[in-house]
Amino acid sequence: MTPSLHEATTNDALDPRSLDQLRALDPTRSTGFLQRVLQTYLQALERQTGQMTEAAQRQDAGGVGAAAHSLKSASASIGAKSMAAECAALERLAQAGWSPALALALPDIGRAAAQARTAVQRELASV
Repeated sequence: MTPSLHEATTNDALDPRSLDQLRALDPTRSTGFLQRVLQTYLQALERQTGQMTEAAQRQDAGGVGAAAHSLKSASASIGAKSMAAECAALERLAQAGWSPALALALPDIGRAAAQARTAVQRELASV
């Protein structure tokens, strides 16, 4: 089965089916719904990763976990499945309190966030 043009050009960081579901909410694309959702996600991504970094500097596992939880939900809603999975893993680690494992997991969130950011920006450029 040959992937659609959209599927072939969508970065792996975003699930094309999730994006298609969001597009279906504005089939004529007259309201700019998808663009607003993706722009809001980028703002949340920056805000929540910043909160994680600040919480990590304080060794505040609860703060890291709360930011990871919020970002997990936002990521899942736009199809950033890898980012959502990284956030879920970080949230689980944070539930046990501050630990070296939690500190070591933070760079993974940074990499996943960079991939999600790039994919969303690419999608926005094509909207």
